[in-house]
Amino acid sequence: MAVLNLDLLNSDQTINSDNADDTNTVNLTAVGSHTLTVDGVSATIAGIAGVQALSSPTFAAVNDGNMTVDYGVLGVNALSGVTYNIGDTSNISVEGPALANVNLGTQTINFSGNGAGSFTYDKGLLDTVSAFDVNGFSWGDSVGVDGYEYDSFDYDAVAGSATLVLTNGAFIGEQTVTFTFSGMSADMAAAIMADPSSFVDATGQFVAPVCFLRGTLIETERGEVPVEHVQIGDKVVGRSGLRDVRWVGYRHEWADRIPQAHLDDLWPILIQRDAVSDNVPSRDMRVSPWHHLFIDGVLVRARDLVNGSTIRVDKSLKRISYYHIELDRFDVIRAHGIYSESYTDGGNRNFFHNADITSLTAQDQMRREGDRPGFHVVRDAATIRAMHKRLADRAALIGEDGAPLQRLA
Repeated sequence: MAVLNLDLLNSDQTINSDNADDTNTVNLTAVGSHTLTVDGVSATIAGIAGVQALSSPTFAAVNDGNMTVDYGVLGVNALSGVTYNIGDTSNISVEGPALANVNLGTQTINFSGNGAGSFTYDKGLLDTVSAFDVNGFSWGDSVGVDGYEYDSFDYDAVAGSATLVLTNGAFIGEQTVTFTFSGMSADMAAAIMADPSSFVDATGQFVAPVCFLRGTLIETERGEVPVEHVQIGDKVVGRSGLRDVRWVGYRHEWADRIPQAHLDDLWPILIQRDAVSDNVPSRDMRVSPWHHLFIDGVLVRARDLVNGSTIRVDKSLKRISYYHIELDRFDVIRAHGIYSESYTDGGNRNFFHNADITSLTAQDQMRREGDRPGFHVVRDAATIRAMHKRLADRAALIGEDGAPLQRLA
């Protein structure tokens, strides 16, 4: 871990792999209206001093960057504002001031990229910050206040703006924090308005709907569609024909925030292109370890097929995003040339962010075997060993032929 002393009074500063470690502690010795960018690494701003009156610093996290801003006992109340810029799959967490009457000015959050960026605020008892202006909020992005709950959500279709209010009744007198979103699309607003409270989880995080490992291509009646664009009412290609999408569940987490006891149950399984047969799958795909794939006429969990080469655990992701698609009737869904199961309620619906979740566990306390009518689910060791051997032999043969599988992201 590196300890960095940086000056934001006279110039912009960037922390990346060229000048820092994976995790870093930053002390700001002077602060003006310049930008501190965390690019692809993690950094905690643990000390802030020398703040110039009426300054408006910008804190940015990009390229899977992870930034924590701790205002602590910041001894100045003359900031005109703070801007937080969040690139896709990056995160900024803010610890509010610990002193009374500290004014941080106007708080602005700017999201950019393809979604799955997150902003979290931890508001103290004496903290006066109560509002944020949000721009660029997209599918999969999230904002939240630790320990706060949903109060209200309103959308102005003419202005394209929305207002989210979160509350915390634990303090003396109800405390509220308001997020005002500019430029929110009508489609997103409609999805949220259908059940707005379901998009705020138990930690006070408001997650935009349809947060998936983006880029997975689902075959639909109109061709291949990125999974992040699949919505209720769409028709997807199942083994029995076109099926109606009834519900889309999603969840995403930062890997370094998942309890270690559960992390091994959540790392995705990467099924490499051609791992099952020629052009199956047609490109790399990732699923959860408990997700069932339709292979050799049966359903088998991805974790049971890991061979360490063409099918392997992928621990490279800093942000783990999962999706599931529920159909009007259970079927297997075609994606990247391979069929895998649609969602069946096995007591784990509360795993997803757009359900009432209470804890991060791979399986629900009341978990049961989901119904998969018309399909045989493999559990016996002998059959799994045989399937595992076939896929492992295929991986070895490809290597012997001198034509290793091309890995596509």
